[in-house]
Amino acid sequence: MRTPAKLTLCLGLALAFATTAALARKPVTKLGHWMNDNISSNMGGDADGFAQIKTNMALVVGKPPPNGSYPKWAAMAKATIAAADKGDLKAVKATCKTCHDAYQDQYIKENLNAPFP
Repeated sequence: MRTPAKLTLCLGLALAFATTAALARKPVTKLGHWMNDNISSNMGGDADGFAQIKTNMALVVGKPPPNGSYPKWAAMAKATIAAADKGDLKAVKATCKTCHDAYQDQYIKENLNAPFP
């Protein structure tokens, strides 16, 4: 491999790593810690992980936040379950991102110390 190609590869990998690190937040709520332990930890793409995601997201469906308005909470959680049921890790991650983009900041602001589960 020529040196410019190596440099391009290294820069690309560094950019991908930096982007992933920037998007990943450390959990600050009890829900965030629970999600990290019970959802994120099962994102290996294997059958057992998908089964755990489905089980754990079923709990999320039935536990909307105690404060605030989250009209699509259950539907988004069900979409994650459907993606896990198909064994589609890319879709699981996309449904998680959709919910986080819609509700994460609001949830942190309104439910910082709310218990979960």
